[in-house]
Amino acid sequence: VTIIPFPQADNPVLSLGALLTSHQIEGVLVMAFYSTYGISEQLQGQGFPHVSIGPEHLPSLVHRVGSDDFQAGEKAAAYLWQVGHRRFGLVSASLRDQGHQQRIAGFRAMLQQLGGGGTAEAWQRSCVDVNPLAGQSVALEMLVGPDRPSAVVITNSQLAIGFRRGCRRLGLAIPKDISLLGFEDGDELMDIDPPMTALHQPTREIGRQAARLLLQQIAARSGGRRSGDLSAGSGKAEPIADGLLEMSLIVRESVAPPTAISQPVRKVQLPVASTTSPPLAAVRPTDPLQEDNP
Repeated sequence: VTIIPFPQADNPVLSLGALLTSHQIEGVLVMAFYSTYGISEQLQGQGFPHVSIGPEHLPSLVHRVGSDDFQAGEKAAAYLWQVGHRRFGLVSASLRDQGHQQRIAGFRAMLQQLGGGGTAEAWQRSCVDVNPLAGQSVALEMLVGPDRPSAVVITNSQLAIGFRRGCRRLGLAIPKDISLLGFEDGDELMDIDPPMTALHQPTREIGRQAARLLLQQIAARSGGRRSGDLSAGSGKAEPIADGLLEMSLIVRESVAPPTAISQPVRKVQLPVASTTSPPLAAVRPTDPLQEDNP
């Protein structure tokens, strides 16, 4: 197995092609982010064995495996609504990433179904950088003052860890003063205090299915059985149905019924370098999905 970092050349597809030739690669697993969507499409156009791992809403791709991000967003909204929350903060990685788009879209669609279009407010923020500092910066901006959400959904685990730090700096107790729900839980959200409720991504199963599908394609291309071949060399690799796997809700200790906000939280000095987009005004869940970055 050869791990190839994302090509940094002006034309990443051509750069990747040179790398595949030089390393004599027979198949590729592409981690699908907004910067690599074109690579998956190019490999498919050339008939080169590959599997795109990540966002599922790329209809042009045949061989893809990922989690059902839209459904996961729906689960998050339904759970927080059931607990009693009606004021929500939404924090995500850049909405250029289709997986995060779908998580936010699913959350807001479920709020609409639950009748939250007239009462629930959602403060939404997307982060260019995906790290704890970015998450902390959002918390220090979003949670100041009495007009703030009672629950915040963070669609990336590193942002969630940083957001929790920001809550602590503001003196907010979790979940007494603010409830937090994260995504992409790889156990890192279990080891913080308090352990964070999260939508768990089935990464091991995604990896197994992606490897199986890639081996099928390699065997079909070679026309014979190879080591690890699961397809008997029929010449045709059948994609796994839709490639969608369900995320599971792991309930821990970071969500509780909302309490009344008694007084404003004092403003805390922000880090020198802001890693997020400008502040976003409150929007209604019935508004079209928007990102406030230009």
